[in-house]
Amino acid sequence: TNNVCSDRNSRGEKGKSVQLANIEAGKTVADVIRTCLGPRAMLKMLMDPMGGIVMTNDGNAILREITVEHPAAKSMIEIARTQDEEVGDGTTSVIILDTYRAELACQIALDAVKTVAVDVDGHKEIDIKRYAKVEKIPGGSIEDSVVLDGVMFNKDVVHPRMSRRIENPRILLLDCNLEYKKGESQTSIEITTDKDFTKALEIEEAYIKEICDNIIKHKPTVVITEKGVSDLAQHFLSKAGISVIRRLRKTDNFRIARATGATINPKACTILLRGASKDVLNEVERNLQDAMNVARNVMLEQRLVPGGGAIEMALGRVLMEKAKSAVSGVQQMAYLAMAQALEVIPRTLAKNCGANVLRLITELRARHAVDPAKYWTLGVDGTTGKLVDMKEINIWDPLVVKAQTFKTAVETAILLLRIDDVVSGVKKQSGDNAASAAPAAE
Repeated sequence: TNNVCSDRNSRGEKGKSVQLANIEAGKTVADVIRTCLGPRAMLKMLMDPMGGIVMTNDGNAILREITVEHPAAKSMIEIARTQDEEVGDGTTSVIILDTYRAELACQIALDAVKTVAVDVDGHKEIDIKRYAKVEKIPGGSIEDSVVLDGVMFNKDVVHPRMSRRIENPRILLLDCNLEYKKGESQTSIEITTDKDFTKALEIEEAYIKEICDNIIKHKPTVVITEKGVSDLAQHFLSKAGISVIRRLRKTDNFRIARATGATINPKACTILLRGASKDVLNEVERNLQDAMNVARNVMLEQRLVPGGGAIEMALGRVLMEKAKSAVSGVQQMAYLAMAQALEVIPRTLAKNCGANVLRLITELRARHAVDPAKYWTLGVDGTTGKLVDMKEINIWDPLVVKAQTFKTAVETAILLLRIDDVVSGVKKQSGDNAASAAPAAE
């Protein structure tokens, strides 16, 4: 037999108890975000270690803030992050926008995605993370939120005499300092007379003037740099009628370059969000990011599937039929378990809007079984708690989101079920224990 050497302080679990514990940990994580599904979703209030408060119903944002110890629970949180990175949506399997004017948010998301979409060799490229920036300004109402063609950033000019309003500007983008460059290594200057000090200042001034003359030669009206600008450079550029903005983030510089490039229509945009408070704006931003990801997914892949748990019930019915006809023995249990697991989406939607879950799911299952061709788009209206044809009320989910959701869930379930041994060891030892600790074989 093989011996595994481990510390005496190590703890281990084996066999079926491990699998049951992993399943229980997964269910606990699911229970945390279960009430965040559907248009009747509830908000979670989270407090971080620094005392800050986050109010959200975005599944990935909630799981990102909580701390867990169980390895299976950590795995569940990791798949939520994977889902968010892959398709940007589906962490709780739907987008919650009803609370903050769904139509307005959807229109803003569509406008933003259309603005940043470009064709590259016949393929659409939509990079919302880099080119669709969200700026939040507390005050006003959410209806005041707009998509601005171009780039917005909260910076002022470096000199009070510089113009703040410029129409049709010539913009020069820099990523260098407009000040005297310090040496890479230590240098010593010996000054014996006041003329030597004046000479050093003149050399610095000549260097700055040469840089500014090179800039003025291109006749810009606005200069934007990622680095600093000296007082002397501010003086020369201000005299030339040039406005200067300094210490801009590199990502904003890229957005400006894209927006002011050779194309007439800007391919970068800024979404200006207005709202009553910072907490409200943070939640609107999270929901808007989900909405933009949905718009991007739909533009890249037009195929949709019915929402409201309809597609899950339809797939569950197919799996039930396969369990009865195509497979036998133990394999049937896997098909039946998957079919029952898919029902959790319509079941949760019904529960969150206060419907009679048992009656509603039984009726939904029966209708899907009686006439699959007619009722395969029948699902739960998350607002009223009634069974409705999703085609009639236009509730759809992007195919790529659903496919990624099912794929991630199945792969993670397989991974957790294959674990039959969990070993946790104590790495740090106190002084005496560290000297006396010896490895033990199990």
